Amino acid sequence: MAAALTLGTAACSSSDDSIAEQQPVNPTEPQVYTMTVQVTKGDAAGTRGLSLDGKTLHVKWNEGETVEVVQTSGTTSKSLGTLKAKASTDGITTLTGELVGLQTGAQLKFYLHGATYDYTGQKGVLLKADGNNSIEEKYDYAFAATNVYTIDGSNVTVPSGINLEAQQSIVKFILVDDSGNPVNVTSLKIDTKNPIIEKIDNVDPTGNTQVSKSITITPTSGTNVIYAAIRNTEPNKDKPNDYTLTVTDGNGNLYTYTKNVTFTNGKYYQSTLKIKPDLLAGVFSVSDSKKVKFSKGNLRYASGTWSFFNNQYDYYTSYSEDAWDKFGWSTSATTYGMNTSKTYGTYSGDFVDWGATMGTGWFTLSSAEWTYLFNTRSASTVGGTENGRYAKAKVNDVQGVILFPDTYTHPDGVTAPTGVNATGDTGWNGNSYTVADWTKMESAGCVFLPAAGCRSGSSVDKLGTFGYFWSATPRGTDSANYVFFKSDDLAFTNYDFLWFACSVRLVK
Repeated sequence: MAAALTLGTAACSSSDDSIAEQQPVNPTEPQVYTMTVQVTKGDAAGTRGLSLDGKTLHVKWNEGETVEVVQTSGTTSKSLGTLKAKASTDGITTLTGELVGLQTGAQLKFYLHGATYDYTGQKGVLLKADGNNSIEEKYDYAFAATNVYTIDGSNVTVPSGINLEAQQSIVKFILVDDSGNPVNVTSLKIDTKNPIIEKIDNVDPTGNTQVSKSITITPTSGTNVIYAAIRNTEPNKDKPNDYTLTVTDGNGNLYTYTKNVTFTNGKYYQSTLKIKPDLLAGVFSVSDSKKVKFSKGNLRYASGTWSFFNNQYDYYTSYSEDAWDKFGWSTSATTYGMNTSKTYGTYSGDFVDWGATMGTGWFTLSSAEWTYLFNTRSASTVGGTENGRYAKAKVNDVQGVILFPDTYTHPDGVTAPTGVNATGDTGWNGNSYTVADWTKMESAGCVFLPAAGCRSGSSVDKLGTFGYFWSATPRGTDSANYVFFKSDDLAFTNYDFLWFACSVRLVK
């Protein structure tokens, strides 16, 4: 998307590479030149567009908006001054100002809102009237360049058209829960696999850059609608990217994950995100004196960020250096079991709980706690079985084990589970629940452990048929205990070498 800039009224030039008129050698003292620029609206989607109409952004100029003009000659760049806009409602404005030190033969570069791009400090609002630090007043960066211009006395004109190209996309995030109700949040952190370009300090979008893998947006008050100006991985390039969004609601963190999204510079997007609290509703006894709640999904590491899967039945079906969800037994706070080595020495040392990756209060159950959870605690009668604690099942066609909370009432309209508390060959198909069924069961407190398989080195195995979940308990010096299950078995105290990679499910 481009908004056309027409400078002056001279006839158009057919060349973008020639200087329309040469001038004498520059005077000793910098001369002051006056430049007047007419800016017209671009395509229907609108590049300079911050006047919102449905899902379209239209061109709009505010009184006093500035365009910095930079002169580049050889390897030298310097700012000549700024042009200011008159207010407009139809996408056409006049920019006027004085340029000091203009040289003939140099390239002129135009930067809306200045030559230093800084996407930090966003408040999540689009228009200036909505509050300070709006995208309209601070983050609507755009760029154009030309070396075709004429100088007549102290007046400068550009006979050929110039397109101001947006240097970012604008995304409207609407945050809701599973029922579609608004979830007001206090911050939205956008992490990406590839660096986001935050600042350009040498006034050249194609030159040296300062990059970041995250931008944090903090609204002035809780809201479920957040606008974000997102700069792509490279200037003026449209590349797919992996984005992890971390949302805070004031009471705890919420997470969602969008993979391989293309945000094109100059485009406007709208995304409704269904987000869940990190902590599930069900309460589970893991000893005579300790009760816990489970995380909303298995732990994962993706694109440099730790988070939980958004659904309990989700897991990765392959391994990559950018996407882990099966970890060697953790002995290092720097790797947390993300080593693919099969050598014992790489996993030796004191245990470091994965819970530290997610903040205060999170931890991994010990082997004794897992055993108490499955085998000892008192619980409600489920499917006709007293102290109903667990059952093998398929949820959303994913095989695994359902854990029933200490106090549980099975939802009306959902088939009652069979094979409750059975460790033997109960199979998976005796209990099969749709996403709609599971949403009701999850709301009633159920936890699901998917049969996510295991990893040995960089190879994954047993996907969808075997489940392995680490405990925090070592077994001697080179092994640790884990919970294991498959269609015809369920064991609470299996063990394997520390480098063997299992799923991790955290609790609070």
